[in-house]
Amino acid sequence: QIALSKKYQFQDIKKYVYEEYFARQIYWIERKNVVRNLFDIRSRDLPAIFDTAKVSNHLLVFNLSMAETFIYPGAKECLDQAYGYPPDAVVEEFQQRLKTIKAIDQYSQLMKVIEMKNIQSSDDTIDFLIESIQISNAQGYTRIRSPSEERKRRYHSSTYDDDYSRYSYKRYKY
Repeated sequence: QIALSKKYQFQDIKKYVYEEYFARQIYWIERKNVVRNLFDIRSRDLPAIFDTAKVSNHLLVFNLSMAETFIYPGAKECLDQAYGYPPDAVVEEFQQRLKTIKAIDQYSQLMKVIEMKNIQSSDDTIDFLIESIQISNAQGYTRIRSPSEERKRRYHSSTYDDDYSRYSYKRYKY
């Protein structure tokens, strides 16, 4: 509905679309276990992480290209006049885009194509992925903890277990 809305332009909602997209993608990246701890991503990890989500990233760019090609005022009328077929020039341009999409094999290229101008370096990409992890956790797709959070959890659970053991020992003397 939003795609066909006259109230919103893609530029208005792009940030939220990408947040949701990358938050969901984190789930699949975690399942592949490419990086030991996703809160500790290094630049050298980015190619492997990208590779894990390569098909998904290509589909994102494909969907954006489809929207850009076919969602415009008068598109329906144009297609109706040609019995549903797009003009040859549109088809040729889209085929070129497909070749470009298939050639995307790193985050820097992806970010450029999807026009995320605020991501200029590997560090920016890492920061963005960490934000995506936090969003993914908040939305319940994942429960990824940083090493310090994991240590705290282990400490508190062992403290709880120790207290529980002491309490139950006092309560049930054999």
